[in-house]
Amino acid sequence: MILDATYFEEYPTKLPQSEALGNGVSSEVSTADAAFITENLPIYEQTFFRRVLGRDLGDEFLADYKEAVDNPPLADKWQDMLDQILDTDTKKSPIANYVFFNMVPQLLENISRVGGVAGKKDEMEVIGVTLHQTNAWNLMADDLLTFYEYMEDNKSTYEHDDVYLDADYLMLQPVNRYGI
Repeated sequence: MILDATYFEEYPTKLPQSEALGNGVSSEVSTADAAFITENLPIYEQTFFRRVLGRDLGDEFLADYKEAVDNPPLADKWQDMLDQILDTDTKKSPIANYVFFNMVPQLLENISRVGGVAGKKDEMEVIGVTLHQTNAWNLMADDLLTFYEYMEDNKSTYEHDDVYLDADYLMLQPVNRYGI
């Protein structure tokens, strides 16, 4: 895993599941919430890199990254690439924005034997999180513009005979909260 729960503690990717104990949540719920993030991160990280780099280059990076976890260090070309989209000091990243955008719908609705169910709060009005998702996506799209410029400028480093940048440029398209 490239990210951890700390990337989801502040705006624009703040998830209550990333908070530590002491926020009025039982340790069982807190443990389950943290597990939800940990279980879903690899799925969305893989999808992110496959969409941003293309399947071949994305899979090559992910395989090399996985190997470097057990047998460091990560190759310089991949570390340089990660440095373009991963700020380990501020815990901001277009990767986290993508994960947040895609993880939120799962947090809002649970599947039961009778269908999808959502929580209901007494004396509170439940409002949508579409605005938060939209902000996260649009910040990601802006960051990816700069990232793609970096990749284009360094094409010879990342592309070779059977692997080349085959990006999903829909990742650069902004979204709005109305779906239009």
